[in-house]
Amino acid sequence: MGMHFAQDPLIRLFLKSWAIGILLGLVCVAILMGLDTAGLRTLLMRSNFIWQGFALLGVGFGTFFGGIFCASAVMGINEKS
Repeated sequence: MGMHFAQDPLIRLFLKSWAIGILLGLVCVAILMGLDTAGLRTLLMRSNFIWQGFALLGVGFGTFFGGIFCASAVMGINEKS
């Protein structure tokens, strides 16, 4: 009938950009935890909600960086591509 959505190059661009952004966001969370920036790791480790805190950081950073990468990919599209 029609082209499957995964075959559409625009959708592939969006998904790839989101995936790269999410990965970069998770790497940033890992760096923040590794360097204990502003005592964030220490604060989380002393809390009763360790996993919830890590999940909120991961989802927040992943969504932010994923959106930034996707938006920059859309802005980089020109009429000929």
